[in-house]
Amino acid sequence: IASLVGSPTDGVISNVRADNTNSVISTSGSAGGLVGIAYGTLQLSKSYYNGTVESAGAGYIGGLVARLQGNVVISDSYSRATITTNNNSYAGGLVGANLSGSPQVLRSYAAVTFNDMGTYNGGLIGGYFGGTVQDSFSASDMTAAAGTLSGALFGVGDGTSTNNYFDRTLANRAACTGSGAAACTGVNVANADPNYFISNNTNAPLNTWNFNNLWTNYGELPHFATFGAAQVGNISTTASSIAFI
Repeated sequence: IASLVGSPTDGVISNVRADNTNSVISTSGSAGGLVGIAYGTLQLSKSYYNGTVESAGAGYIGGLVARLQGNVVISDSYSRATITTNNNSYAGGLVGANLSGSPQVLRSYAAVTFNDMGTYNGGLIGGYFGGTVQDSFSASDMTAAAGTLSGALFGVGDGTSTNNYFDRTLANRAACTGSGAAACTGVNVANADPNYFISNNTNAPLNTWNFNNLWTNYGELPHFATFGAAQVGNISTTASSIAFI
């Protein structure tokens, strides 16, 4: 169950937003802010969810996507959800878990609030069983969340983690992952730098993001500079046309 689509296979989802009037409530698990279970080669980009996600049943709860099953790519996206798991397993600020394939999460973040947690839960991804997470971060508030084998970024972290960060004070834990060997870096230790991800595009990993025409973070966490207008990635020109891609 999700606010946008339950089980997409392949294809592209881009430039989609769901704001704080949205509420996703499941009694049987696999609840995601925008997408329930993403299959195949789905590409999800330049999108966000800002609402509530709650599951009273089985696990797999994600602020953006509940489960990844395939070579799914999530890029330049985020979640600012409030997540209530009722002590279920595999809840993540952005993704509940990836169960197959080699997914990628690139230049994305979660800044969610967890009300409670069960087993294998993470500020960004609950169950990370392979694939690649790169240039991403978690500023998720886990201070009121109890959980077993929960980490600031990953509940289970067994894939490739490159240039990823988390707010240690908001996470209320020092470990990147509750189980597994994935590595990441904690910042804002003892609340010494609460604005590490705010109004700053030079702190890692934000120095790898596109703050020219896609992202801005003046006065707050990163958000889209021109949502609903043209977001230019590449420009292709001929003698008679200009294509914005």
